[in-house]
Amino acid sequence: MMDIKLLRNIAVVSAFAFSLSGCITAKEMTAPMDGDDDGDGVLNSLDECPNTPAGATVNAQGCEIHLRVDAANFAFDSAELDASELPGLEALVETLQGMSLTAHGYTDSIGTEEYNLGLSERRAAAVAEFMVGMGLPGMNIVGHGEADPIASNDTKEGRAQNRRVEITTAAQ
Repeated sequence: MMDIKLLRNIAVVSAFAFSLSGCITAKEMTAPMDGDDDGDGVLNSLDECPNTPAGATVNAQGCEIHLRVDAANFAFDSAELDASELPGLEALVETLQGMSLTAHGYTDSIGTEEYNLGLSERRAAAVAEFMVGMGLPGMNIVGHGEADPIASNDTKEGRAQNRRVEITTAAQ
């Protein structure tokens, strides 16, 4: 036969658990509904940027993260990835999984604008093709030609820096 004291303790614990679960349920039922109107995964009450674009990568406050990665640099008049660039691109694949990505290609200022635009698109495509081959689901490609240099086109070193592909989380 069970001990009376043990039965009383079980009854007290059961009553306390029932009472506690009732409080949680009551609180949940009286809490205001909180949605996610812009679909970024952050509740409206916590969202400091309530109108982020669909598919954007956001932080805990619901604000868009603009990730810019220098993915690769290229030889003059080339869209071929250098073997020295491959380990860095491979390392990025896991980090960038699940993000909406754009590969932005650039050139230096030598050559015509039309030629450089096509070359920059081929560079962006080379990086995207490699990274998709490594497991990324896909990337957008944008060629910028000689626009937006990050260094002077007046020096050999500056031109080399401008022959690049950058990866961002949103089209820019």
